[in-house]
Amino acid sequence: MDKIIKKLQAQGVDTDRLRPSSFRYIVEGILEDQFSVEKTGYPTIIFGESMGFEEVAPGKWEVFEGSDEPGPLDMHLYKVLVLKDKSGKIKLFGVHSRDFVYSWRDEGIPEDTYFAGEKWIAERYWHPEGDDVLVMVELPVNAVVETADNEYKTIRIVEPDEFAMKFL
Repeated sequence: MDKIIKKLQAQGVDTDRLRPSSFRYIVEGILEDQFSVEKTGYPTIIFGESMGFEEVAPGKWEVFEGSDEPGPLDMHLYKVLVLKDKSGKIKLFGVHSRDFVYSWRDEGIPEDTYFAGEKWIAERYWHPEGDDVLVMVELPVNAVVETADNEYKTIRIVEPDEFAMKFL
């Protein structure tokens, strides 16, 4: 457990927020001796409140269990582990009402707006009886969190000058 805590601290994680209870600490200490990454070759896995993170290569973390409602610890881990070295844009697709999408031009894309990494996933949310439109957006990587496999939501307001949008 100490090795894992030191590794996480070196990567900027506030480990005081992660401290397990005494009983769990004892059990995990015993299990670490028997099943350490060095002995088993398995990656480090850590859980926040509702999300899971996996170290897939030394210092490279990914979300393996997303959440529609990540908590403060989830967001802390996501920002310091997954987003720490990422920059640039991510191309996503969304189905939203026409008026809502048009409002983005002036107000930006609000926090908690959902998108998908693939067009066909976004199309599953189409409501034929409404005024939905399908859009492709390019957003800053640090503006979204993965909520499920290839599905995302914004974690802050994305200002109009930060994204590009195309109606499909």
